[in-house]
Amino acid sequence: MGSKIKQTLRRHGPRTEGELLRAAQRALNSVSMADCKGFFFNAQYAI
Repeated sequence: MGSKIKQTLRRHGPRTEGELLRAAQRALNSVSMADCKGFFFNAQYAI
């Protein structure tokens, strides 16, 4: 999940605060429910 967010941020290459905020929004929106479930399952958290 974290690598997906970093990849999206790097792909957009924000240079200003506004661009960073828009890129962060896109990055967080790219994370699916399945990504979240997989993250917690692999971290051995009970869901």
